[in-house]
Amino acid sequence: MNKLPGFLAAFLLLSTLFGAQAKQEFPRVPFDRYLLHAEITQVLQTWHRLYPELTRLHAIGRSYLGKELWVLEITNRQTGEAADKPGFWADGGTHPDEPTGTPMVMHTAQRLLLGFKNDPAITPLTDNHRSDY
Repeated sequence: MNKLPGFLAAFLLLSTLFGAQAKQEFPRVPFDRYLLHAEITQVLQTWHRLYPELTRLHAIGRSYLGKELWVLEITNRQTGEAADKPGFWADGGTHPDEPTGTPMVMHTAQRLLLGFKNDPAITPLTDNHRSDY
């Protein structure tokens, strides 16, 4: 049985106690309110701009309202192609009456990006695995 999802969840929870230094422009996700689609889009696009070596941002379709359904892939492509690495998938915003999924997913992605090369426990996750949010 693959223990990666459990390990990843436990690690990210513990790693929040040891915050990494952020890049100067890095937009931190506010967790005291829910973000609008436009705000989520802006954060994801900024993360992709700041971390082009780690991220791939693409829309996999559109909602019934015509809004993009974004996927942010995080992996260190210098250590191998994403398709060749074990993957982790997390999604949020699937159901409109479950608003906490999106901030949880964005927090997890934020921790991976901020921890890359700054946290010795996070860097192997981005080097050896692919995460899609």
